[in-house]
Amino acid sequence: MTIHKIIEKNFAEQDKKKIETKMFGMTLDEVKKEPWFAGNGNLQEDLMYAMQILSDAQHVMEHGQTEQARQFINKAKFWIAEVKQYTHK
Repeated sequence: MTIHKIIEKNFAEQDKKKIETKMFGMTLDEVKKEPWFAGNGNLQEDLMYAMQILSDAQHVMEHGQTEQARQFINKAKFWIAEVKQYTHK
């Protein structure tokens, strides 16, 4: 079960937005509107996006921004889970 489905199933709408914002720095709807989210079906390119997000996490960690780094890592994990879903249909 994906994190999105777990949140959808177990939390009220207002709580969902708070949880998503804490996890990702934005809501899942906002995450899905980011340019990198629109996967093109090319597994190699889609995984490259996840690696770019992880590089962003490393960069902000160097500057002591651990909360933002954690949010970037959560975005990358979410993206990898999404890619896994559409590549294993």
